[in-house]
Amino acid sequence: GRNGQEFLEDILHFYGENESIATAKLEDMLLLVSARRSEAISEGNPLESKECPSAEQILSHFGFSNVTELTVGHLGRICPAVLTQVLLPSCPYVNPITVPSVDYSGELLHFNT
Repeated sequence: GRNGQEFLEDILHFYGENESIATAKLEDMLLLVSARRSEAISEGNPLESKECPSAEQILSHFGFSNVTELTVGHLGRICPAVLTQVLLPSCPYVNPITVPSVDYSGELLHFNT
């Protein structure tokens, strides 16, 4: 039987890589995924109250907080969370802190934990 590895490898190839992609590319991929969602998905969606997880939150959920490069194995593990982004009306994730860096910005970060 065939497994899904070739599909996961396609993701790496899309980003011009063979072995792994930087975790920063995951943020880009999540935006791509949620940008292609139909507006009709918002009507009567049972998931409308769920928050959209950020790439960082997804990686943390799967125990990959310290990972800087995602391999096919990592992508396979996080795939369900990535797919869910299409279904969540709250996606794409928007960072709640959009204030320019000023002296008190460090205090604002406490709200994000």
